Amino acid sequence: MATLTCFSQEVKKGDVILSAGANIGFSPNCSEYSYDSEGTLKGVANKSHIAYGGKLAFEYIVADGLCNDKVSVGIGAASNYMTHQAQSDAPITGQYKYHYIMYIYTYDPNAGTRRTPTSQEIKREGMGSAQADHVCHDINLMLTGSLHYAFTPKFDTYLTLGIGAVMRMTSFKNLHNEKGFSAMWSEGSFEQTKKERQTTFKYNYRDLDYVKWDDEPKNEYKAAVALSIGARYFFNQHWGAQAEVGLTTWNIYKKRGAFSLGSIGACYKF
Repeated sequence: MATLTCFSQEVKKGDVILSAGANIGFSPNCSEYSYDSEGTLKGVANKSHIAYGGKLAFEYIVADGLCNDKVSVGIGAASNYMTHQAQSDAPITGQYKYHYIMYIYTYDPNAGTRRTPTSQEIKREGMGSAQADHVCHDINLMLTGSLHYAFTPKFDTYLTLGIGAVMRMTSFKNLHNEKGFSAMWSEGSFEQTKKERQTTFKYNYRDLDYVKWDDEPKNEYKAAVALSIGARYFFNQHWGAQAEVGLTTWNIYKKRGAFSLGSIGACYKF
């Protein structure tokens, strides 16, 4: 992005700016599910949720000296990361199918010997349901173009447009109200008195470790745009602080993304 110097020409052609910032904003159209006291779905409402993340950017000033040496133009690249909640308390269903091992140890207390342990493979399969929040992680990579206007030798404002692609990764969080799943850890023993032997068995299983959810989140790749306005104040010839507001990333096809209400960061000019 743009930089300023202590000379009459605030932003010079050939300047290179590296910047990094932290974002906070919101994501619209989060589906929030509500239930009655018996757990029956009542309805779904669309609400906005907080989004947060960060940004890295590079810019090269390709033109300066426009409009009485106040306007300059830069091109570059930027990457934004934003995470936000897309669904709250959403119902999900899944199936599990796996085997667990039960180990059996036999010990003769009179002889003081223990037989080689044997094992038995036990099959478990079934289905269940739960509720979970769907959390989205958006990472975009964009080519950017910026228009800068310098009010003073140390204060620069800019408008940046980005065009590129976004990868959305969705995961389940806060899994709760599970039904139809079991877990067991057992280590017990019982005596076979006639043979004066003792048999010990050990096994454990957990259905949720093997469940395949019917609506398993998948990564999405879409075209995206970004639009933001910002300002920078340079403390010296190289270092400065910046702040931005605007549209951090927007999925063109599905019309969803995260707005950055505020971003603060630092920049360095070469």
